[in-house]
Amino acid sequence: MLPYLILLFFVTMLLSIGALFKEVRRYTFFSTIVILIFFSGFAKGVGFDYFNYLELFDLIRLKYSVPLEYGYVVLIKTIIFFGGKYQLLVFVSSLLTNLLIGYFIYKNSPNPNLSLFIYVVLSIYYLATFTTIRQFIAVGLFAASLKLISEKRFWLYTLLMLIGSSVHVTLILLWPLYFVLRRKFKLYHYAIAFLLYTIGTNLITIVFKDILGYAHYFVKTDNSSNNMVLIAFGLIGMVLIFYKDRLFKVSAHAAIYINLIFFSILVITTIYISPIPSEIALRMSTYFNLSYLIIIPLFLKTIKNTNLRYLYLSVILSLFVSYFLYIIVNGAKYNLIPYTLDFNLF
Repeated sequence: MLPYLILLFFVTMLLSIGALFKEVRRYTFFSTIVILIFFSGFAKGVGFDYFNYLELFDLIRLKYSVPLEYGYVVLIKTIIFFGGKYQLLVFVSSLLTNLLIGYFIYKNSPNPNLSLFIYVVLSIYYLATFTTIRQFIAVGLFAASLKLISEKRFWLYTLLMLIGSSVHVTLILLWPLYFVLRRKFKLYHYAIAFLLYTIGTNLITIVFKDILGYAHYFVKTDNSSNNMVLIAFGLIGMVLIFYKDRLFKVSAHAAIYINLIFFSILVITTIYISPIPSEIALRMSTYFNLSYLIIIPLFLKTIKNTNLRYLYLSVILSLFVSYFLYIIVNGAKYNLIPYTLDFNLF
């Protein structure tokens, strides 16, 4: 538990200095990114996937075929070729993930320090990178691709999505979003889409589960550890969509994040009221929930009353930090503790 408290202290200190002194804001932001890379990159045995990927790494080293996407296999083989150990793979994964998400935040957020702080203290972001090591590289690439959508750079966007899907195949499912995310929709459009989605997922379930006999793929898993954040995000998302016109006034690209929030709400619906397996929905929610890192600072920017804005900010940060403390107090449940370090990269 202590290492995470030390991390929280230094992150809070650096980002607070950046908030107070504009001239050093860039340096405190990127210094925080470096700390995050080192903290997760040198962590040993932390997260549910650590030892799973260790086993796959050893199998690849011994020339066995493994059920992994080709891009990640190439990364592992490259590390092995240069004499790297498994911990180097963990470090490189941390480096790629945090640099990509840091770039996304820095280029898109009206308040990068606040966005980065949210990324650290909400468990569905930074702490989740310890467990979903491979997918978060794809998440980082998806985050970087959002700027290409706003700039209408279709071919570069497609290339980035193909690279990302070679690391985690789920990313290719998001490629069609290029044609949707920039559009500004009315509230009734979202309502109709929500209704059609709900009906559609139930029809798909009937076909695959009851007619084709794939019932074993529709077993729900226990996601109680994510309930508070997901439900809160669903409620916050509904409010933000309702007040979307305010967001459009402060950002030309707000539609991208509003639409991602709508997809996030659909995923949350899938987890709690749809028969579609929640594990699949949780995987996809990781991509969509990135939008909150940008949309929360944007929403605060729309509040003209300074005292009210700081009140909202204080409440939001208090809740997020409280949840961070709750997670690390129960760190053993999430395989976050014991936290140990391994500097042996080669």
